[in-house]
Amino acid sequence: CIGTIVEAAVNINLCYEATNIALEYSAIRNQGKIFFAYETGQNINLNSYHNKLHMKLAEHIRANDLDACSHEFDLALSYMSNVSFNTAVAYFNHVMMSLLDDFSTTFTDDDTAYPILMDKLNKIDRQLPNVYMLRKRCMEFITILAHHQSINRKYGNELAADAAKEYIDKNYANPDLSLKMLAGMAGLSSAYFGKIFATQIGYSFSDYLSNTRMKKAEQLLRETKLPINQISEAIGIVNTNYFYSIFKKKYGMTPLAYRRTRSGEAEDTKSEEQDETTE
Repeated sequence: CIGTIVEAAVNINLCYEATNIALEYSAIRNQGKIFFAYETGQNINLNSYHNKLHMKLAEHIRANDLDACSHEFDLALSYMSNVSFNTAVAYFNHVMMSLLDDFSTTFTDDDTAYPILMDKLNKIDRQLPNVYMLRKRCMEFITILAHHQSINRKYGNELAADAAKEYIDKNYANPDLSLKMLAGMAGLSSAYFGKIFATQIGYSFSDYLSNTRMKKAEQLLRETKLPINQISEAIGIVNTNYFYSIFKKKYGMTPLAYRRTRSGEAEDTKSEEQDETTE
């Protein structure tokens, strides 16, 4: 028992130090297969590589790229030499545990994925018969984690897009409202957030903002006698000429003509004379 504990302690130290972490090819020749990556001849610092392996895998998981994860795992195996199979098992268990820590904030109390992942993690132990099964267990773990992350990101993206839509509905009158502003609030790049918004809402950001402003402009034209320039400012468009342009493009008539059509008022009122001058 003491000998086993000492051996385990030595293996763990080797894992944390990542000093030439490896599998002895001759020792596992009869136990399983070594998986070689295409870059086996690549010249890199082994200590640095193994210390950051979980970070590389986490990056691929965030991109939902399981092929890249598989390739990265094979690359790690291909670099291994001069260390026992038990040490390799302990090392990869540590890598998987680090991955779980990286994504810990994405799990909720009632998340079913977490206990499944813990079960998979517990099965990455020295009872594994060979390298093939070690790889299989780790890739099962990574696959479940990547699937969870993909669902979580999709749900988060949907929430961000819905929140942006609600923000536009309430703040359309802000002339500085922009995709960049909303993307910054969501912590995403403008290009990526623009795609998320269009997918979830069904309109691009610019189209949705323009439609929202035009609907409000319609309401003000029907229900008030505000001059056109004030209506333009009230919906967040500072340039009245630009407001005329996009309103006419959408409805086939100027704002003033729309008001006359909907209200049936005479054309010689003071407010309309002022609007005509502006138009």
